[in-house]
Amino acid sequence: MKRQLLVVTAMLCTICAPAQKPAEFGLISDNDLWTSPVSDHYYTNGIELFYRYLGSRQTEKLAKNITEFRIGQYMYNPQSPDAEETIFHDRPFAGYLFAEAGINKFYRNEDVLKVNLQGGVVGPESMAEDFQKLIHRVFGYDAVRGWQHQIRTTVSVQANILYSKKIFPNRYKEMIDFHLQGDLNIGTIWMGASVGPMVRISFK
Repeated sequence: MKRQLLVVTAMLCTICAPAQKPAEFGLISDNDLWTSPVSDHYYTNGIELFYRYLGSRQTEKLAKNITEFRIGQYMYNPQSPDAEETIFHDRPFAGYLFAEAGINKFYRNEDVLKVNLQGGVVGPESMAEDFQKLIHRVFGYDAVRGWQHQIRTTVSVQANILYSKKIFPNRYKEMIDFHLQGDLNIGTIWMGASVGPMVRISFK
């Protein structure tokens, strides 16, 4: 575990190197226990550290270019974290530890392109079991049982592409934005694609 923590620390040091440009560093914590002590199941916890900075490259078509790095851990339980017997496992215990790099391009015509590459691991090496038991011990929640049945080691290689195309650019432009978005996930952990509209409405 110490070696894995050293790897994460080294990744963070590498990520934070280009500090000369306008940048943002942040922490995201996503846990169902923050809102309800009785709702602790399925996608039960996520934590991410991210660093993004604004690139200086602009063209006649490109308004803004943002490079982003991210490391994180996701945690999944069955219907309860106290499920030692597999008969109660309507989904498996699983943890996912990953590092991600991406580029976000914002065009002057208000189109958006996002490309992310991600590598990580599912299984005991994700340290999800240790982290969940630590959270429950620190905050006094019920004991966690059942992680011995978690998904075994699987290497993750993922790519995500999102493109948002502005449509009807000259219609109701003072009040409404219409976009058509396509999202594609390819990899060893998640596979999927979606296409749909996105509307932003101003009440000003």
